[in-house]
Amino acid sequence: MVATVNRQGIEQEQEGRIFRQDVERELARRDFAYYCEHVHARPLYPHQQAWVDRMLVPSSRTLIVAPPGSYKSTICAYLIEWLIGRDANFTTL
Repeated sequence: MVATVNRQGIEQEQEGRIFRQDVERELARRDFAYYCEHVHARPLYPHQQAWVDRMLVPSSRTLIVAPPGSYKSTICAYLIEWLIGRDANFTTL
């Protein structure tokens, strides 16, 4: 009986872990800020979110002017990763 209870507890814990992972994956797929924080362990700051919002405007041409070390290239790379992850047919120039 003890082994059955322990086994059930382990199975429930595994199911809970799988459910949390599924929820986290879906949140990361839907929300770029969540993706940055949970996939790359880097929070997206408000000024960076403004960059992303502007880059997501269709047919926009955005120039980001910021000091070195402000993660301009990193945010752009993360954004492209995120967009490709959402749509494998995504292309950009």
